[in-house]
Amino acid sequence: MKKILLLAGSIFLLHIAYAENITVKNITELLAADKRAKPGDIITLQNGVWENSLIELSSKGTPQKPIIFKAATIGKVIFSGKSSLRIAGEYLEVQGLSFFNGYSPAGAVWEFKSGNTVANY
Repeated sequence: MKKILLLAGSIFLLHIAYAENITVKNITELLAADKRAKPGDIITLQNGVWENSLIELSSKGTPQKPIIFKAATIGKVIFSGKSSLRIAGEYLEVQGLSFFNGYSPAGAVWEFKSGNTVANY
């Protein structure tokens, strides 16, 4: 029984060790984090107004370990101006972002596709 508990604990610690918490403060850092994100990562957007930000997320999480993109504080990350969000990855979660005083230069402000690539799950 002790061996099973030790094995389970080791697997849990490995899961924690491989997932990263990444904080980004601008669109360049956000897009770079999306490119290198791996299942289980949490990407936190710094509070503030993000103006004229065209976001395309294409990273791939898993059912057990989605990739999470979240506001540092719900409602305090505000996209304005010419801003849009295109999600074309797999098992991605977006939490707490706001769009205010802005518009999309093409298409909807939020879309679950980028070009011909659609979001899954």
